[in-house]
Amino acid sequence: GPTLEGGYPPRVDAGHAFLASSEGRLISVNLRTGKKVWEENAGAFTKAPVIAGGKIVLLMKEPSGVMVLHAATGKKSSFQPTLPDVHAVVPALGGYVLVRKKGLTLWDSGTGKTVWDMVLPAETTPEVAPFEVAGNLMLLATDLLLCLSKEGNKVWERRIEPGAMVVPGPANHANYAGSHQL
Repeated sequence: GPTLEGGYPPRVDAGHAFLASSEGRLISVNLRTGKKVWEENAGAFTKAPVIAGGKIVLLMKEPSGVMVLHAATGKKSSFQPTLPDVHAVVPALGGYVLVRKKGLTLWDSGTGKTVWDMVLPAETTPEVAPFEVAGNLMLLATDLLLCLSKEGNKVWERRIEPGAMVVPGPANHANYAGSHQL
C-alpha cells in the first residue's frame, strides 16, 4: 500500500485514511480496500492536516495561508492568505478558527470570509488549540480559560492561578461543560 517517509500521523475520516508528508504530498486510501483513491502535491505545510466536514485544511508555509481541499478528490477548494503568526487552524463553530500569537480569527468554512477577529489580552498566550464545547469555543491560555460564542462574544472567562494545572482533553471538556452553564 501507499507509504510516505517523513510524514505526519495518518488522519481517518469517512472511510478513508489520509497520509501526508512534510513536503506536501497527500494520499487518500480507502480503508475497506486499501487502494489509493487519489494523490496530490499541495505544497509544503507547517502542521498535520485537519480533516473536518469533507474538507482537508492545511496551514501552508509559502505563501503563508490556509488551503482547503475536497477530501473526496484532493482538489483545491480555497486558499486564504494569512499572516505568518498563525500557528494552528481548528475546525469549530461552523468554520475554521485561526490561532495567532496574540489573537483568534473565525473564518466561515463556506465562504472563507472572516466572521470575527479577536485580539487577546496582552499577557495572554494560547497554550493549546481551542476546542468546541456545546456550540461555544473554549480557549486555554497562559492565565485564562475563555469561553466565546459563535459570534465571538465572551460568554465567560476564568482566571487561572499561577501553578494551577488544567489538563485539556475530551473528558475535561465534557466535565467542564456539564458543570458550567454555557
